[in-house]
Amino acid sequence: MCISLIQEARRRGASDLHLTVDGVPMARLAGRLLPLATTPVTASQLRELVMLPPGYSASMKPRLCILLLWRTP
Repeated sequence: MCISLIQEARRRGASDLHLTVDGVPMARLAGRLLPLATTPVTASQLRELVMLPPGYSASMKPRLCILLLWRTP
């Protein structure tokens, strides 16, 4: 799921993608942070993307938030 979110964000021309465990994926489009999908991202989905430790849980503090940025041509 996370890889397809990155691809979708790039396709839409987003400048960045915000992924948080149990949060709806958000993309910055034309300067506004907007939902990219309606289904929350799970810890296992983010683990696949960034290889989180197997014992990671959304209840752990601090919560994990991943911000992906790229430069558009």
